[in-house]
Amino acid sequence: LDNAHIERFCKRLSEILKRREKTMKSTLKQMIVFTACLFLCICFFSSKSYSLNTSYYLRAAQVLREKNVMVGDTKGNLNLDKPLKRSEISKMIVILLGKKKLAEHYLNLRKTSFKDVKTNYWGLGYIEAARSLGILTGYPDGNFRPEQYLKIEELTAIVVRALGFKESDLKGKWPLNYVQKAFDLNLYYN
Repeated sequence: LDNAHIERFCKRLSEILKRREKTMKSTLKQMIVFTACLFLCICFFSSKSYSLNTSYYLRAAQVLREKNVMVGDTKGNLNLDKPLKRSEISKMIVILLGKKKLAEHYLNLRKTSFKDVKTNYWGLGYIEAARSLGILTGYPDGNFRPEQYLKIEELTAIVVRALGFKESDLKGKWPLNYVQKAFDLNLYYN
């Protein structure tokens, strides 16, 4: 992906989200932040794009920090030069979708659906909320792999699911079914 593709992707995603949620002002604000988040996420997959327009990404990161979508590591560093982990995107998506209370509910239950997510793991509530919303899934072996870096096809699936599409709405097999839907929605090119 180059910088132009990323920008078109975010613009198209923003247009789709605006059409789907025109009447809800608070949701519109969430969608703007959501779009900024996705733009920032995609930049991690293209270090060339990141280096070409660093100030834009830093502004997007600042907005996400102000909304408590991104808080950084224990020292407050956002580590924008590193790829996102599956646990990190779980938190970001849940917050952007306005489902933080759902994450808190799952955190309080202290139950996990995945063999590799401990009940005291920092992202438990977000992972379980993302799972219950159908936004992120685990692997066939029963693991979630919260510390694994996010792959571009996983991000594509997350975006398509966040737009309200379910696996049953798609034709074909993973990951091409999600990639095809993203192309059909003009998320990659406009």
